[in-house]
Amino acid sequence: MHRSQRNPNFSSTVPCDLAVKILKRIPPEHRHSFTTEQVKALQNALAEKRQKQPNLKVTLGPFYLSLTAGRSQRSTLQRSHHSILVPVLCMMVSMVGTGCVAGLMQFRYGYQAAHANTAFQTDEESFHPTVLPFRKNQSNCEKNGAAWIDRECVDPNHDPTF
Repeated sequence: MHRSQRNPNFSSTVPCDLAVKILKRIPPEHRHSFTTEQVKALQNALAEKRQKQPNLKVTLGPFYLSLTAGRSQRSTLQRSHHSILVPVLCMMVSMVGTGCVAGLMQFRYGYQAAHANTAFQTDEESFHPTVLPFRKNQSNCEKNGAAWIDRECVDPNHDPTF
């Protein structure tokens, strides 16, 4: 290779930091053999790679989520195919999710309505008066319409399941 085709001062022609780092790792005898066109091609390739990298990358085990912003790099055929498919899939998923939530709510309220009356049924024979522990003296107990029995305030008018 002729001396005129070599690029001994590569750092002034390569503004890309990654290209400079790569070229500095190459041994000097090989580094100076790069032509200006080769350095520019390396710079362009690295610039394209840098543009295609995602802005946000979250790694969760073997899976990752990447969030990118910018112009779409897909072809018009891919975009037209996905422009119909994505809204249809979103609508189907929304309808299935809404149906599942509505079904679970109906099951829950139906189950509660069916078993609500049997849970708190009281027989007149098994009904017990309510002891009011917050009334400590007889005068306060009898003043509010309850009875003082065995040093406890007992109210026969209230349901113990309130």
